[in-house]
Amino acid sequence: MLAVAGSAAAVGVPTAVWLADDDGGGGAPRPKPKARPDKVASRQLNIVAHPDDDLYFLNPDVQQAILEGDEVTGVCVTCGETDGKNVRDGDKTPVPVDFPKYSAARQTGLRAAYAEMAVGDRKSPWSREALPLPGGRVADLSTLQAAPHVRLVFLNLWQDGTRSGVPGPRPRELWAGAAGTIPTMTYKSGPSTTSYAYDRAGLIEVLAALIERYQPSVIRTMDPDPDYLKHNNADHATRQHADFGDYADHQDHSAIAMFSWAAIQQVNSRAAGAAAGPAVESYRGYVNERWPYTLDEAAFREKVRLLGIYGWTDGKSCGDPYGCGDLKVADGAPGTGWGQSTTHRYPGDTSWLRTAPDGRQAAFAVLGGQAVVWSAAPAGAFAAPVPLGGGPLLPQVAAACTPDGRFVVFGLRMHLEAASPGGQRRSLVFAEQTGPGGRFSDWTDLGNPADGIQLDANRARSVGTPSAVALADGGIQVFVRNTGTGLSTRYRPRGGTWGPWTDLRGGAIQDGIAAVADADGRIEVFGSRKDGIARWSQAVPGGPFTFGRLDVPAPAGPPVALRGSDDRLRLAVRQPQTTQVLVYAQRKPGGDWDPKPSALGGPGGFGPVAAVHRDDRTVVATRNDAGNVSVGQHRGNGNADASWAPGGPALLHSPSVTLAPDGGFTVALLGVDGRLYTSRSLRTDGSAEMTPWTAAG
Repeated sequence: MLAVAGSAAAVGVPTAVWLADDDGGGGAPRPKPKARPDKVASRQLNIVAHPDDDLYFLNPDVQQAILEGDEVTGVCVTCGETDGKNVRDGDKTPVPVDFPKYSAARQTGLRAAYAEMAVGDRKSPWSREALPLPGGRVADLSTLQAAPHVRLVFLNLWQDGTRSGVPGPRPRELWAGAAGTIPTMTYKSGPSTTSYAYDRAGLIEVLAALIERYQPSVIRTMDPDPDYLKHNNADHATRQHADFGDYADHQDHSAIAMFSWAAIQQVNSRAAGAAAGPAVESYRGYVNERWPYTLDEAAFREKVRLLGIYGWTDGKSCGDPYGCGDLKVADGAPGTGWGQSTTHRYPGDTSWLRTAPDGRQAAFAVLGGQAVVWSAAPAGAFAAPVPLGGGPLLPQVAAACTPDGRFVVFGLRMHLEAASPGGQRRSLVFAEQTGPGGRFSDWTDLGNPADGIQLDANRARSVGTPSAVALADGGIQVFVRNTGTGLSTRYRPRGGTWGPWTDLRGGAIQDGIAAVADADGRIEVFGSRKDGIARWSQAVPGGPFTFGRLDVPAPAGPPVALRGSDDRLRLAVRQPQTTQVLVYAQRKPGGDWDPKPSALGGPGGFGPVAAVHRDDRTVVATRNDAGNVSVGQHRGNGNADASWAPGGPALLHSPSVTLAPDGGFTVALLGVDGRLYTSRSLRTDGSAEMTPWTAAG
């Protein structure tokens, strides 16, 4: 493991953004950032299972949205009542079981954390009212009086009737089609004092109604398809903890994520024909503890500070007789391994912006469950997005450009035809231009590498996001992480048809792979492991792949592969716990890899970086700790900080960067308002100067 920087400043974290207070004691209100002229207005809806999921797993994205002044609505589906005892872990003091009291305290703690994020005062008052829902149901709607753009909706479904004695299935069982309903909990205080029943269709309809009510440009959910993991409680790395069965996450996280996606698809189908719809981001849960950590010290400390407020760490009275927070979280948040990372479930490979040989550019994204494309003539502005269909698609797509200038786009389709696991498939789909600058073809379903294999249908859903290579001979090869955490591929020769899925073996890689071809057409594919970087390579173009490993420290998140103008391949990764950008390179074209990276420093943030190389210059675009994009340019192969320039509006997913034929480059991001924003280099001589960020269309 690489050394961890002792201070945030060492890796360029903007300290004005993160003002950490480890004891959770509050102190002086946190200053609000100054409004930016390029600020985007968006509406964001977060749907989670438990009152602390957004603090552990979605942050810092939620906090950044609130600080931007965006409208943020958090929806918590279950009460999270567990054993009904609001005591610190390890406290053996006899405490009576009181499910409503403990659940109410958790909600009070969440309101306090949100108030702290929004106005720097955990005690800032909230207005509470009954929110009418379909089927005659009612939810608790809490609105922060000092910042009405911040609200929380509590549906109050019981989490576990088997523990509490309340009849009804768990959310996981309800999603799988179990008979019966889940009742809601009633409280002595609050706007909802009547119990309501939720069946499977009713919960989907209510979540769909909330989406339609708040009209979000971004919807955030937990992971619907957690990694398969055979647990061994004798091994700390694979202990069961709170995971469910042979999967690396809590069963409620996954079930509520599936309900959320079903509601999203229902809303998108009702809005068919609309110009655009919401973008979606899903987040990994407990599996965070099993991979190198993705947040730097300052970002993690801020997470812990907010979790401390939620967890009532100081024990001071807030005037609520039910309690002021979740004492089970009070002492344990820093040590769980969950909050040290924020990990997007569908990371993509940052290839969604591409340049054709004649200078035309195209950017691809998923809005309203459908692929869209923004196109630009050589050196021209990007036009308004054009819908391409293909849905219902998962959040990100990969793109390639053929030698004759045709763009090709790949995505993952989420099939939710039935409650049974067999009716909830995932498959790879693609579409391509019929000619340079022409229309896109209908979508073709390439299936799933697990098709035809005797495998648990739920496990088959954990296929990863694609990465594709368009070869100089006109062939196209696409790769995905398969359900066994190895690599699978399909190949189509020029003018031919797609061959079958081929299992390239290997394994133990994290989702988010990177494929690149060298100057001779040999392909190399990379994936992050806990013991380095996995590598699949060809000795000759079109030949078989050999699996190996780059013996380097494990990176934080997916690698990004690129071919330099010197024909050497390079990998850009993040260093765990510092998040600085490291670049590994071949010693010579087609040769072995230098295990010593170039260290480019960095502005914090998390997620895959985007990078290109030309004329001894590496350009990197990355999410930073403020939630927008920083662009760094670095010359040479020695260790030296890049000149990082932050800018642009708040982004979703990860940025993309592409070279232009004139030697310059273009950086693109998908804003949280669902619009494409781009910035171009002003000169081609290596200057860091760039054009202002511009919205397409």
